[in-house]
Amino acid sequence: NIQYFPIAISDQTATLPFHGFTTVGSLDRRPAGNRNYETISVKTDTLDRLVEIGCLPEIDSLKIDVEGHEISVLRGAESALASNVLYLKTEFSFSESFTKINDILLPLDFCLFNFSASYSRCGNISGGDALYIRNVDSILINHCLTDQQKSLMTLKLIAITASANQFPYTYYCLRRL
Repeated sequence: NIQYFPIAISDQTATLPFHGFTTVGSLDRRPAGNRNYETISVKTDTLDRLVEIGCLPEIDSLKIDVEGHEISVLRGAESALASNVLYLKTEFSFSESFTKINDILLPLDFCLFNFSASYSRCGNISGGDALYIRNVDSILINHCLTDQQKSLMTLKLIAITASANQFPYTYYCLRRL
């Protein structure tokens, strides 16, 4: 059931320059240390719009690996993040995007659950992966959801956290349900 969409995910519906070299590329920056990159034009769209027009189902889990374009992807998924996304794993650049990612996700009741760092040649943290999971209590006290919606979202959260080996939180969600 794989569908291919010949678009890049961003915070706007547009045509933007994509800078690439072999397997490395980005909408935001040219590949570091390499002058032999190629720039092509790509169509972009937002996750929220793709859900709205029915190209994608509602998003429960989201994995972002977009070589520096994480903030734009998150900005284009504001509705999904506020309502449906329960689990999010993203790459980040420590100097550029980690704080901005936190600024977007923490007010939406996501908790930082796991953090793995990659290091520069000098031994400094240059980036890594961050795992965010929605706070189950924010689901259970949400007055805009029916009891059935709260139960379904919490059950999805239990399944997702168990499959991600976050067993203490899985147990906590079970107890809260």
